[in-house]
Amino acid sequence: MMGRLKEADTVLHQGIGNVVSLYNSRVPARVGEYAPNAIERRIVQKLRALLLSSLLKPRGDFEKACFLIAADANITTERYAAAFFHGLEIFGIRKFEFYNLGSASVSLDEMWAVRLLLSLLAEDYSTVRYLMSVRIEPAGQRRLGFLAQQLARSVSKCLDS
Repeated sequence: MMGRLKEADTVLHQGIGNVVSLYNSRVPARVGEYAPNAIERRIVQKLRALLLSSLLKPRGDFEKACFLIAADANITTERYAAAFFHGLEIFGIRKFEFYNLGSASVSLDEMWAVRLLLSLLAEDYSTVRYLMSVRIEPAGQRRLGFLAQQLARSVSKCLDS
């Protein structure tokens, strides 16, 4: 008969998960939260607004939407965003968490999206591939990468103004 495992004495409870200290390493008092800079915060707010508007749109066939978007050069940012967020629902490895518009906190999924868009704007494709691989199923990575590229261009234009 197996007994219950005892929790390690060096476990820190951090809210999302536990941080376990290995061997005799020092355990930090508290793991700090990441504070986004002004540009990242503006992108998060823009993404939240686009997500909110995309939730009001009907969800059609994702494949067909991608083909129509690729064929038309005059697609609005809202259409890219609607298809992108729909693709996240379909191909996301887990459920994505976005906070309400105006929320002071930023979720890990929102920061993932911001880093994805900023990496695309910087043409850092190795980071883009990594970010896509940790959150998106392989079947959707190419299509979502295309949508994210166009969304990044649109969001960057909004940031410039």
